[in-house]
Amino acid sequence: MGEEAASAGPDGLEVQNLYNISILNALWKIISGTRYDYRDPQLIDLTRKVNEAMLTLGPKFSLTFIMPWLRVFGIDRQFAENTKRFRAIRDFISATIEQHQATFNSGEMRDYIDVYLSEIETETDPESSFYKEKGIENLIQALSDLFFAGSETTSSTLSWATLYMMRHPEVQSKVRAEIFRVIGKERLPSLSDKQLMPYTEATMLEIQRLGNIAPFGLPHSTYQKELSLRGKVIPKAHTVMVNMGGIMKSDRGWKDSKNFNPDRHLSPENGSVVHDERIIPFLIGKRQCPGESLARAEIFLYLTGLLQKFEFRSIDPSNPPSTDFLNGLTAVPLPFKAKVVAL
Repeated sequence: MGEEAASAGPDGLEVQNLYNISILNALWKIISGTRYDYRDPQLIDLTRKVNEAMLTLGPKFSLTFIMPWLRVFGIDRQFAENTKRFRAIRDFISATIEQHQATFNSGEMRDYIDVYLSEIETETDPESSFYKEKGIENLIQALSDLFFAGSETTSSTLSWATLYMMRHPEVQSKVRAEIFRVIGKERLPSLSDKQLMPYTEATMLEIQRLGNIAPFGLPHSTYQKELSLRGKVIPKAHTVMVNMGGIMKSDRGWKDSKNFNPDRHLSPENGSVVHDERIIPFLIGKRQCPGESLARAEIFLYLTGLLQKFEFRSIDPSNPPSTDFLNGLTAVPLPFKAKVVAL
């Protein structure tokens, strides 16, 4: 056991927003080929805007699209503030695309933006989503979605992971033992290790089940026609939201549903991972999150990398951090601190 991590300080390390910049940096490297210094003021400011926007978006905010008269209860101000945040991020994305257009070389694909620009350059069908200015607008929107959903959801999941490891040190110890057995103490984790680490994967599933970072998913609509579901009719042009907690945290579907228990995802016969169809943090069907594979990879690599090098402890073991949360478009734990010990 090493000394307490210097970055944690005597009063512990503030976990809220701890992972946001790192996750966004990794994502932006894939998108634009660029990495930023973690102290870069522009990146810090954009990350703050993403966090603020995600916390103000949620069920109450969504209802104002259905019942606009609710906006008189102060939500108009939130609309205005969020518009400024979205515009700042859009301006940043537009500037990045313009930089790529100025240096674009069809013979050298550097990143996601270049591949998209290549499609736009060769598209001749006016009806295509890649056609000329329509293609640029769709690229901006796609990158905006990645900017928000691709960074905030993964960083929130890692915050929940830290919280549950602190609340359940016995689980943290078992995950770490599996890490040391499969990966060792020196080599960095890789995705090929995941298939050999069922307990770690089961722990990730339980973190996603109880963390439930997207409690109502994203609002959708019966846009073109009415929908019949189990004898109930949802009329055309109505908003539909999914109660994810009712699926992943309900006592009707899970034994001791409120208890954190990775073993529920393991086969009692051979210890392999059991993938229950009710674990749907990325939703299902045609509207399933397109970034699921990237998010799962990031969560595994970050979690195993962190637990390989550090132990997370409660400041007061008799009073671990609460599982209460702030509910915006995503559910994030209430601010808490961790004692971080280098191994």
